[in-house]
Amino acid sequence: MKSRILLLRHGQIQANVDGHWHGSTDSVLTDFGVRQAKETGSFLEKNANIGKVFSSPLQRCLHTAHHASGFDLEDIETVPGFAEMSIGDWEGTSYKLLTEKYDFINRSTFDVNYAAPKGESIQQVFTRFESALTSMPNNLALSQDILVVSHGAALAIALAGLIDGDITKWQNYYFGNCSLTELHLDPKPTLGQLNSSAHLASLG
Repeated sequence: MKSRILLLRHGQIQANVDGHWHGSTDSVLTDFGVRQAKETGSFLEKNANIGKVFSSPLQRCLHTAHHASGFDLEDIETVPGFAEMSIGDWEGTSYKLLTEKYDFINRSTFDVNYAAPKGESIQQVFTRFESALTSMPNNLALSQDILVVSHGAALAIALAGLIDGDITKWQNYYFGNCSLTELHLDPKPTLGQLNSSAHLASLG
């Protein structure tokens, strides 16, 4: 795939403000999250040529994709492989509890097959994300970009696997709300800008 892929994390949701993990939980953007997405759209209109948009099926990503690309919702292709890591029975739990009570982050990092009750392991997330990414049709002109709207943990796991070849390094990657990352897959996965939020500077 020769087109430039722009990876965009969704805009702010209330769980981000509260410090809770909303993986497969379907959450809407806050008013500030909508502003972030629209500001991203203004930037991309001037600095990208979006030919195709793929998104996690969750509302926070779909509406971010709509505002950031200008595409109608029905023209955005939803891809389950780009959804956030589900933590099953622990959905909605605070990061503090996940860390201090369940040791979730640490265990997920050092055991790629560890999963929360009824949740996913980082290996499962990487497998589905990589499959979705490499299965995207690429019949675009080289001058056109592909926009992929996804989630913080899913993007971190994907890049750790693609760039480092080691998904246990996923904690080395961080993505702010509506940050942009430039990915090239051909001839091998490489990054341009990473977690860039300069386009959001006017929001404070």
